[in-house]
Amino acid sequence: MSAETSVNPSMPTRFLFLLLAGYTLLAGAVRICGIDSRDFWFDESCTHLYVSRMFDWPADSDFFAESNATPYYLLLKGWVWLFGWSETGYRSLSALAAALTVFPLGWLAYHLGGRYAARMCALLMVVHPLHVYYSHSARSYALVILLLSLAMCFLYRAVCTKRWRWWVAYGCALAFVLCTHYFTVHWAVASISCIALSRRRTQSFGRWFVATALAAALFLPYLILLSWPSSTAGGNAWVREVWDPVWSIPRSLWAFLPAGGYPAYLGGLSLASPDTTILGPPLLNALAQVLPAIITAAIVLWLFTRGQPVDHGRHVGPIPPTVHVFLGGLTILPLVTLWLQSVLLDPVYVVARYDMSAWPAAIVWLSVLLSQFRRSWMARRNRVVPKVVTVVLVACALLPLARLTLMDAPATFHRLRAQRLAELCDAGDLVISFTYDREYLLYYLDRFGFTGEMTSFPSWIDRHVGWIDTVSDAAPEREVELERDAEAHAQRVSALLNADGRVWILRDFHDPEGTSLRAPINARLIKALYDEGFSLELADGNTRIYRVVKRLAEE
Repeated sequence: MSAETSVNPSMPTRFLFLLLAGYTLLAGAVRICGIDSRDFWFDESCTHLYVSRMFDWPADSDFFAESNATPYYLLLKGWVWLFGWSETGYRSLSALAAALTVFPLGWLAYHLGGRYAARMCALLMVVHPLHVYYSHSARSYALVILLLSLAMCFLYRAVCTKRWRWWVAYGCALAFVLCTHYFTVHWAVASISCIALSRRRTQSFGRWFVATALAAALFLPYLILLSWPSSTAGGNAWVREVWDPVWSIPRSLWAFLPAGGYPAYLGGLSLASPDTTILGPPLLNALAQVLPAIITAAIVLWLFTRGQPVDHGRHVGPIPPTVHVFLGGLTILPLVTLWLQSVLLDPVYVVARYDMSAWPAAIVWLSVLLSQFRRSWMARRNRVVPKVVTVVLVACALLPLARLTLMDAPATFHRLRAQRLAELCDAGDLVISFTYDREYLLYYLDRFGFTGEMTSFPSWIDRHVGWIDTVSDAAPEREVELERDAEAHAQRVSALLNADGRVWILRDFHDPEGTSLRAPINARLIKALYDEGFSLELADGNTRIYRVVKRLAEE
């Protein structure tokens, strides 16, 4: 059977619409739960910095050079203007995008795998912890997944109907998602797997090439002006320390499963994350991690060793292998090209948020595999095994989902520090921070009504958003510039203190022991202040806030 016709067209369109609409509403309800249970993390604070200062950015800053999701920030600025500048206001756009994703992926699963695949896809998306995590983040990831899901549907319709309007729709959607996150270029390359669905593959390849070229032409100006400077800005240097290229692709595939092995950076979700609340016995948590992988491996082994299921009564026959080629290509190929880029251009993410481009196809593929597995057992008049598999997969997803949506996390260090600064500082006070601390604090400083001025050392950090190239800052050729910057800071501090102002220093959050590569950089400011006759006085030990005071004359 060719995939140019629906695998199971027997479900009425109205019933399919109502089914997916119901799951969409349920997904929205799940994603609203616990949306404000965790403080903003660093990247979300950078989102606030982008959005709140979008039309009031310093002329010498690197705002546009570092932004790789400008359409998302423009959309979010209007969104928070309507719904408020709270954590919920920022994150609700992602929650809406995540809920709406249920419909296109459920529709695609229906046409590729039948009614059961549509139901499983919608159900797994409702409870999928990783997707809920994306919906709770004021970042572009949930929107990217929605746009990719729409692009997949347009691509499928274009191949099946051979109508140019669907190819144009696909090209426009692809251009939009590329501008929302340039790493989806890996998905664009992998979309060539769509030609497996067509009988006339030469014709489909030509039209795919034209549509992809259209998207590339629309994306090219954005690539030159914004994406390329962002990709070469040097903000990925720290990834070398945590990236394991051998296990990168298997770990991504594992994380795509319900309750899979989530990386430690997924706060509140991964068992390796320090702020994750462990529910129940450790064995239960371990089983929730491992069982989805075991079940999926067993299903694949069963299907490819037992052969295709046969027609039996009202149950539809085998799913075409071309469907697996299409979905497998959109799942595996983006991860492979990401891996190759990581090896050749060291370093970039692989097992991180950038592998999200493969997630929509992965969840549809899993649903199609479950549908095919069910048909195989139904042909043998066995209804129990497929139901047990479904129950176990959903149950495994519920445990991390409960951790993410029902458990409140304690206040972060940066929230407490911002709150304390708002209490300590008056208008006209100056706060000097090291490394990333300024970006961490800005959202909560705005929220708590901080009236002072926040700046960073070295001063060029204030021209960046979201990354600091420590290696470049510590390079010998920057010695003179760093020395001058420390002296300029010290002179400004002296002028403020002599005018009865107050100056506060934030010790480096990332280097409490003063042993990192940035320690000698930070020490330059302390030395410059000492040379000007000042010292540091501890103002709050819990948040490591110091006040600059005049040093007593040495006897």
